[in-house]
Amino acid sequence: MKKFIQKTVAGVSALAMTAALSATAVPAFADEYEAVQAQNFVDSFVDENENAIAQYCVENCESLDEAAELMELYEEGCALRVAEQTNDAISTESSNDHHINGAYYSGTNVASTPHRVVLFEMNTAAAMKGSIQITWNHGLVSCDPIKNTKDGFKSEKTHSLHAFFETNEETGEEYLDINGRIKNTTGAVSLMCRFGIDVFPKATSEAAVLSAFVLDARGMFSTNGKDSNFELHTYALGDFDHNGVVDAADASYMLELITYHKISFSYDSYNASISSSVCVLAADATEDGVVDLADVQYVNNHKVS
Repeated sequence: MKKFIQKTVAGVSALAMTAALSATAVPAFADEYEAVQAQNFVDSFVDENENAIAQYCVENCESLDEAAELMELYEEGCALRVAEQTNDAISTESSNDHHINGAYYSGTNVASTPHRVVLFEMNTAAAMKGSIQITWNHGLVSCDPIKNTKDGFKSEKTHSLHAFFETNEETGEEYLDINGRIKNTTGAVSLMCRFGIDVFPKATSEAAVLSAFVLDARGMFSTNGKDSNFELHTYALGDFDHNGVVDAADASYMLELITYHKISFSYDSYNASISSSVCVLAADATEDGVVDLADVQYVNNHKVS
C-alpha cells in the first residue's frame, strides 16, 4: 500500500465510514494509524463489488482523500447506470459483462473530448499488403494525422503501416492513403492503426462523426491465401460506454476494468470483439498505453456536469 500523504479523512464520512479513530493518535504510530483508517474505509463498503474497488483505490491512490473522491465518483456513475437500465438501455449486466440494447453509435450526442479514428482487420489469420484509402466529409470533421504530431498516425507494432496525404488529380479531393503490410495474428480482431481528428459543430452525434468517413480497401491483397475485410470506427477519449457523453458512468466502468482486468461490452447487432476493443481504447484517455487511475481522473476532470 502506498503511504498516505494526508493525515485526515476529509469527506470520508459521506461514504458511510463506520469506524473513525481519534485524530489525536500518537505521531509515532502514524503509519499504523493510516493503515487502520484505510482498512476501515474499505470495510465500510459491504457490497462485494464496491469493496473490491475501494480496496484497489486505497492501494493505488496517493491519499485516502483521493480514494474517497473516486469512490464517490464510482457511486455517482453506478446511479447513472441504474437510470440507464430503467430506460431499457442495458438489458443484462454483471460486473464484467454488459449488453446494450441501444445503438452502438449515439444518434443524439457527441462527446466534447478529442476523437480518434481506428482501423480493424476482421480476419486475423489473413496476412495482407497493399493500401487503404480514406476520404471524409470536410464539413463534419478535419483529418490531418500527418502534421499533427500529438494526435498523429500510430501504426500498431504488430504491423508495418504508413500514412500519406494524397490528392485525386481529377476531382481535387484529398484522401489518406494507408499502405504497408498487415501480419497474421491471433485473437478475434486485429487493431491496425489509429489517428486523431477534429470534430466540427455540424457533426451533432457520434453517428454523424462515423458517417463522415468512407473506407476503400480494394487495394489490399492477401499474401497467404486468406482474405479479410476491414472496419473503420471512431471514439472519444474517456467515453467508455460509447454513448457520446463523458460522465461518471464511464469512470465507474473504468474502475471496474482496472480492478477486475476484464470487461465486455456488446451491442445489439454489433460485433462484441469490436465494441469491447473500442471501449478499452477509449478508456486509455491519457493515451499512454495503460488504463489506470490517471484515466479515471481524466474522466473526472472532463465529465459533463
